[in-house]
Amino acid sequence: MKSCLRLTPILIVLCAVFLVSCTSPASKEPAPRAEKGVLDLRNWDFDKNGSVDLSGEWQFFWKQLASSGKILTPSSDSDNKYFVLPNVWNGQVVNGEEITGHGFATFKLKVLLPSAADALSVNVQEMMTAYTLSANGQQLMSNGQVGDSLDNSSPMSLPSVEDIKKAGSELNFVLEVSNFHPRKGGPRPTVQLGSESDIRDAKRNRVLVEVFLIGSILFMGLYHLTMFLLRRGEHSALFFGLFAFLITIRTGVTGERFLIGLLPELGWEIYHTVEYL
Repeated sequence: MKSCLRLTPILIVLCAVFLVSCTSPASKEPAPRAEKGVLDLRNWDFDKNGSVDLSGEWQFFWKQLASSGKILTPSSDSDNKYFVLPNVWNGQVVNGEEITGHGFATFKLKVLLPSAADALSVNVQEMMTAYTLSANGQQLMSNGQVGDSLDNSSPMSLPSVEDIKKAGSELNFVLEVSNFHPRKGGPRPTVQLGSESDIRDAKRNRVLVEVFLIGSILFMGLYHLTMFLLRRGEHSALFFGLFAFLITIRTGVTGERFLIGLLPELGWEIYHTVEYL
């Protein structure tokens, strides 16, 4: 029995490594970066080179929301018309003032696509704390409620994958972000663009890894708690079982965030507190 217990962590690690190895291969060449609000992917082969992080310089409109219907105007400070994503906006200087984590902004990026690009998908991981992402005027995904104040905005943090069936020759992305809750604000995760099969396969593999980890750690916790009930003197089994349950809960509120997806009504504050605790 003890030898089986010693082998269990090794088997879990080996299985996790195997699942991670099933993810799509990395790009064979460095992906282009956005410059001055434009990302040129006309020479990029999504099938051969894989997906692309939409990193680099996006147009930056501080305290302006595209959904308000007003015309977006660049900051008078020419050094801040562009914002490098992914990043936090804390400490950025706009109109001569250093901004804090609380606020809202719109980011725009034009992506030039190869003629063969078709059936693309977008992946966004854990954007804090509220955002909407549109492409060519059509909203792709949203997270929480974007607003211009604490009263008319609400936070949430869920990964999302959406498909773009007809991309055409270019995609004009508009990303609205608001933050009035965490200390740091801004689009911290990357926005990933790739073929539908690559993005969906990567999503599936992440889910498989996390489901395997949750199931394995939960099983170990149940086993050690059962062992403690049979042998009340085994306090180490009790502590390890409780620890395994805590790790299971934390795994459910991070990464793909299964618990948040199952019980979103509990609210962002509770899940964020559980994650840090």
